Amino acid sequence: MGKDRRTASVHCGGCGNPCAWGCVGCGACEKACQSGAITISASGAAHVCRQKCTGCGACMGACPRSLITLLPAWGSIEVRCANQDAGAIARKSYKKSCIGCGICEKVCPVGAISVNISASVRTGGEIGASGHMPLKHLADSKGSRCSNLAVIDQDRCISCGMCAVNCPRGVIHDTFGVLTEEGEGES
Repeated sequence: MGKDRRTASVHCGGCGNPCAWGCVGCGACEKACQSGAITISASGAAHVCRQKCTGCGACMGACPRSLITLLPAWGSIEVRCANQDAGAIARKSYKKSCIGCGICEKVCPVGAISVNISASVRTGGEIGASGHMPLKHLADSKGSRCSNLAVIDQDRCISCGMCAVNCPRGVIHDTFGVLTEEGEGES
C-alpha cells in the first residue's frame, strides 16, 4: 500500500445496543460509495472493506452522524466507538463502548493515543502529514475535545497494537485481525 493511500474508517463497532452516538445503519454511506466498499453489517453498523475502498471520502459527507473518517491505509489500529457518555453511564448502558479509562493512553509506547484532549484533535478540513482527515465529529463547535473517548493520532501511531490488546472494552481494533479477535479481515 502506498504511503499516501487512505481508506474509510467507521467509528462505530455496532455493538448491538442502540447508541445516541453510533451508526444508525441508514445506508447513506453505502449508497454514496461508488466502489462498493461499504456494507451494513448484521450488527446494523456500516463496515468498510479496505481492499475495495478508494479513499474518495464520499461516505464521510453522506454519514448523518459524521462517524466516518479517512485514515492511512497502512495503519491498522482504529477506535470503533464514538460514545461520549461518562464512563459509568457507558459501562452500564453498552457492552462495548469507550469509557475513557485511559489504559490505552498509558500503554502506548509512542504517545499516539489520547483520552480527554483538546488541542491535538484537528477540527478543520486539513489533511495531516500521514494523509488522514480530521476527526470533526469528536470535537464540539468550538474545537474542544469531547470527553471519554480515545483518539489515535495516526501521524504518530506505529500500529504496535498495545492499545488494542489492553482495551478492557474491546473498542480498539486491529483492522487486519492480527492482534484482536474481531479484525476486519480480508472482506
